[in-house]
Formats: sequence, C-alpha cells, structure tokens
Amino acid sequence: MDVKDTKNRGTRSIIIDRDQYHNLLSMVKSSKEDISLALECIKNMDAKANVLPILLLRKNASGNFDDWIKTCKKHIAYQYSLGIDRDRKNVTYSEIYKVTKNKDANISQNHIDIFLEEMNNFFKKHMIKFDFIDDVNINIKLK
Repeated sequence: MDVKDTKNRGTRSIIIDRDQYHNLLSMVKSSKEDISLALECIKNMDAKANVLPILLLRKNASGNFDDWIKTCKKHIAYQYSLGIDRDRKNVTYSEIYKVTKNKDANISQNHIDIFLEEMNNFFKKHMIKFDFIDDVNINIKLK
C-alpha cells in the first residue's frame, strides 16, 4: 500500500495497490466481521484516489449493501458524482469502465491494471464454464 502526503489537505492518503486490493477483496467476500473490518479500512481511504479499486470491491462484495451506504458514505457520494447509482449494489463493469474514461476521476495506471486483471478474470471465469473450452487467452486494452 502506498502512502503519500497530501500537503494541501494536511492528511495522509492511502493508495490501494494490487496486494492490498486482493486482501480487501478476500475480506469483502468473507464473513460479516471481515466485511465490517474491510469497510472500516475503506472508509478511511481517499475516495477520489481509490475510486476504481473501491468500485471493484463494491461490485464483488458479498453481504448487505446497506453496510456500504452506512460506513462508506463519502465513497458512495463520490461514485454517484461520477455517474454510479448510489442506491444499487450491482455496479456493472460497463459503469466502472466509464469511470476509467472520466477525466475528473484521475485514475492511476496501477488501478487501471487492477481493473484489466478483474475484467480478464471475469471473462475467463464465464467462458470456461462451457465444457468444450479448456483455456481462454484474452488481451484487453482500454481505448
């Protein structure tokens, strides 16, 4: 996890890296206690600097979406400002893709890489369900 000083706000901002994303992903897919702990961690992170991985976590989370609304209000509000429906748990990959194109979102390349990895995993998971497909090689690029 990268930590950078944001002097103009006087706070420390945690930027989610790939390892931290996977740790949080495991937590939001786990027990109610782990989900609560993950949401507390997310709540204290910069909503703008981490919008893409947090949207992916929101998409892949199990549990009650009301917990996200209660705990991560600033994240839900910021996502809404980028066009993500604040009252719906099921964020789509299409909506998340649109956020990558939003100039106001200022997405880092590391977060784009996490998104591309998730998209690749999603396509492979759904295509390998067919018994006549052994393996899939997908190359995804953002335009």
